[in-house]
Formats: sequence, C-alpha cells, structure tokens
Amino acid sequence: MDEETREDIRRLPPLTVLDHLRTASQPLTLSQLSAMMRVPTSTLIRRLRPLDAHGYLLHMPPARGHAPGTLPRPLALC
Repeated sequence: MDEETREDIRRLPPLTVLDHLRTASQPLTLSQLSAMMRVPTSTLIRRLRPLDAHGYLLHMPPARGHAPGTLPRPLALC
C-alpha cells in the first residue's frame, strides 16, 4: 500500500460511508463497503462504530449488512 492510499484511508469521511449506503438498493455488507471504498475491513469497522453508536447507521445481522440509520433524516431537512 502506497503513502497516498494510506492517507486516503486516514481521511475516510463518515459522510462517504453514509452516501454509499444511501445510494445502495439494499443493505451493504462490510465486504461490499470495503471493496467499494477500497479500504481494509478493519479500518471500515473502526469508522462504522461511532456512526452506529449515534444512530447514523443501522447494523443488521451480519448476512444483511448495514443501512443508513434514522438520525440522518432530520439533518436532510436543514
């Protein structure tokens, strides 16, 4: 992994994760998200934990993946 890729991973914005989930036709698994964003699964898990804890992300059973939570909806009205 080159330095530019490492820097992109460190700056992975949470809104990018939510945007991928928002545009998906169904919940995405960690593997799918990881491949789409080109980041290691372990990095993605660390980025998803706070989103899940604060309601921005809905974690479904492992086979079902992740979807946007209910918290982003009020933000869309701003």
